[in-house]
Amino acid sequence: EEAAAQGLVAGANAAATALSRLGMAPLPPSIVGRGASYLGVLVDDLTRRGTSEPYRMFSSRVEHRLSVRPDNADQRLTAAGELAGLVDSARALIARQRGDRTDRAIAALEDARMGAAAWAVAGLDNAPAGKSGRTVSAAELLAIPGVGYARVARALAAAGESTASGGIDASDDSVDASNDFHRAASSPGELARAATILAAVAEADPTAAEEATVECYYAPYLARQRRDIETMRKEEAMELPMDLDYDAVGGLSAEDREKLKEFRPATLAAAQRISGVTPSAAIALLRFVAAQKLRRGTMRGLAVDAGRGQTAKRAPGRIR
Repeated sequence: EEAAAQGLVAGANAAATALSRLGMAPLPPSIVGRGASYLGVLVDDLTRRGTSEPYRMFSSRVEHRLSVRPDNADQRLTAAGELAGLVDSARALIARQRGDRTDRAIAALEDARMGAAAWAVAGLDNAPAGKSGRTVSAAELLAIPGVGYARVARALAAAGESTASGGIDASDDSVDASNDFHRAASSPGELARAATILAAVAEADPTAAEEATVECYYAPYLARQRRDIETMRKEEAMELPMDLDYDAVGGLSAEDREKLKEFRPATLAAAQRISGVTPSAAIALLRFVAAQKLRRGTMRGLAVDAGRGQTAKRAPGRIR
């Protein structure tokens, strides 16, 4: 499969070069970029890092693995594939229509908000009742296992009707709508409109409704992934202790430990450039070393405080 992937990229680029006079262009970064696809990770690993053994693709090599999932491959790659001449216009049109419906569903899910009590009255008692009293969106509910698209759509339809007739109070008295963290509950019209959109999307293309559900489910994990990647970019210059005990670092594979022990990289950036060291291993290193530094800083602060206390006890009283 890895060899076939290389052949696909090489063949497409060779054809684009041969047909450049007809306006064809090589595969764009939206296909072969490291954050765009497994193809991109493979190309980047082999051309930038190299390999001393047969290359195998593992999900641990991909720092964006929650974004480059099989279920959203058509939305990530079809448009760029059409530009590269790899996808015909009929298939590209289907992908665009599916993407538009998915976007409409996600927007409706994110905008439909009620308090936990209101969701329970509407038939969904899974809404987390946070201490802050914040309202919960339908999209957030779909991130909870066991809550499906159809249940949320039915709850919104029921809430829209009951709220309009005064049967459900979608708001939460403890919510301060002036605070950006707290968003006010949706109006009856907004709830009913969201329910209508969700029903229309599910009827027109059930796969679009399924994709919207999956995107909402992964949203919290994608947010953490983005934070991890951004932190990695900022902390590439972080120094790694030369006596670092890699056996004590959790989340490393046997291959990761073997390579790191062999090369003993001085910085996080150097560790990332070692062939065989995965992005997930680099994130594990970052967290481990940062935790060690924080622990040492805390212990140093306690020691300083203890020293000040002893000095204060020994200090002579002031003569009055």
